[in-house]
Amino acid sequence: MPGFVSGCSIAFLIAASLVLFGRPASAVLLVGDLNSPADGLLTLDTGSGLEWLDWAVTDGMSVNQVEDELESGGMFDSFRYATNAEVITFWLNAGIPNVPGITLANLAPVQALVTLLGVTFSNSLVTAGSIGFTNDVSGALRFEANLADRTPFDGLGQATLQLTIGITDASQDPSRGHALVRPIPEPASAVLLLAGLCGVAFGRGWIASRSAAR
Repeated sequence: MPGFVSGCSIAFLIAASLVLFGRPASAVLLVGDLNSPADGLLTLDTGSGLEWLDWAVTDGMSVNQVEDELESGGMFDSFRYATNAEVITFWLNAGIPNVPGITLANLAPVQALVTLLGVTFSNSLVTAGSIGFTNDVSGALRFEANLADRTPFDGLGQATLQLTIGITDASQDPSRGHALVRPIPEPASAVLLLAGLCGVAFGRGWIASRSAAR
């Protein structure tokens, strides 16, 4: 389990290391705001320098609809689709140990990351899950990143990348969102890291609860 990090003195040291060397010694995930204070619609990964839009924000939108909104003047014009490789790095920075994989060790960090990104689906086998389409395709099929708390089924945490069968770029599926990212603005990344560590954050890992941000 990632270690808990708090205290402004530690925060100043890590923020300084980010400014001087380009990245902190360990990745930290922070909650950020998109449209208004405390909307909590962004997850900032200081390890990769990327901001992730909550997958639940685009839940039910088709790829074609999202791509239209990625154009200049659209709702998501500062974002782009994440690659599979960026998703894997994000999951590792969130403290998920077996990526891709479905294991007991994945359960707690998967639960925490689903809380951050928002729930896009649940059913009799999955307590809460979050699915986001990525930029990667194979022929006419698009990859999706799948996070799932499978407690009712087998008690395992799922973090997998898989091709989506039966869904096209024109399909609107209420159980799937989209993995959109943009760079954390510089030097704002150092300020955000400092602010987050002076509050509550987990070093190289995940934030245990997002209730305050909701």
